[in-house]
Amino acid sequence: MKLVTYANGGQPQLAFCINDKLYNANAANHLLPFTMAELLRYWERTIDTMRRTEEDIKSGRISAEGLLMAARGSRPQEQEG
Repeated sequence: MKLVTYANGGQPQLAFCINDKLYNANAANHLLPFTMAELLRYWERTIDTMRRTEEDIKSGRISAEGLLMAARGSRPQEQEG
């Protein structure tokens, strides 16, 4: 799983990075946090949901329409897990 933080309207936003495209984590699943700091704070509660949501995006079970934020042009802060 590759996670990034990028600026969305001047605010930090947690996103999945899949095939060099960013997918807003909270838009994909309303149970997921908005920021990396929140993810780390609530890691035990959210990591399984993060993994399932990533797989749902990759498999197409969750439509990428409306989730896709941007192709990675600049390098956001990356966290691999």
